[in-house]
Amino acid sequence: MADKPTTNPEAPAETVSAWSPFKNPVFRALWIATVVSNVGTWMQSVGAAWFMTSLSKSPVLVALVQVATTLPMFLFSLPAGALADIVDRRRLLLFTQAWMTAAAAVLGVLTLAGLTTPWVLLTFTFLLGLGASLNGPAWMAIVPELVPRRHLLQASQPVSQSKLPPLRHPRRHPARRPLPRRPPRRRATAPPAKSA
Repeated sequence: MADKPTTNPEAPAETVSAWSPFKNPVFRALWIATVVSNVGTWMQSVGAAWFMTSLSKSPVLVALVQVATTLPMFLFSLPAGALADIVDRRRLLLFTQAWMTAAAAVLGVLTLAGLTTPWVLLTFTFLLGLGASLNGPAWMAIVPELVPRRHLLQASQPVSQSKLPPLRHPRRHPARRPLPRRPPRRRATAPPAKSA
């Protein structure tokens, strides 16, 4: 009878740190590209609002820059999630990144040529927001394909927060500790009556 391989129940389990997903080169490259893209998006958002103040003194047009940035998220995030489930996510990510790069490049050329009007700026800001709204669900959905299952929790945190992962293990993170229970309230009692 052949010996069965046995597992030692006392053997230490592999520790998974918050940095474990970054050992995967594809995840690391996509995460760095996303951070760079997010910084570019934030710079464009601030720059567009600032540029709008030089194109028009209307506060409504300046406010419409933020509307043009966020309205695509409101309108297209749900259909974009369905689209990310239907089509190849990698191709969708490549398409949306190319879309946003082309929109930013055309807006840059128009601005350098002095042809940017308030409505041109709002249109291209909307197109950039549309690319971001299509990109987000595909990026969130592709993460399980990039990292092993045991690293999924650690990989989902930096992706959803677009910042560095916490240095502590998520289960030991102070923000995830349960709140202390409040002691029960004492009933208010009337002061004892004074006897005369």
